[in-house]
Amino acid sequence: APSQASVEDEPRPPPPDNPPTTPFTGPRLKARRLAAGLRREDISKRTKIRIHYLEAIEEEQFERLPPPVYVRGFVFEIAKILKTDPLQAARTYVRRYQEFLNSRGRLNTT
Repeated sequence: APSQASVEDEPRPPPPDNPPTTPFTGPRLKARRLAAGLRREDISKRTKIRIHYLEAIEEEQFERLPPPVYVRGFVFEIAKILKTDPLQAARTYVRRYQEFLNSRGRLNTT
């Protein structure tokens, strides 16, 4: 019987380098997820983070995200699954998100 192709069968790109000062961006998190052979659904099942929030984080659609305190927790959990520094990921991602909110005149809700 022919085997069904899965994400594991597809060639994976190498994960991006993450020096300690790396600012984490949505595309960087997505690249690490793809390098790990994980789908957004896999991350969602393990973290209980809704797919639309995972998409918004990876695509940096900041207007679709909840307050920074939630985003910090989401990015922290995603980074743990991706075996990268969760504190650095959460801190640098939320800093950029906060800059977006500040540019839109939103209150700092961290």
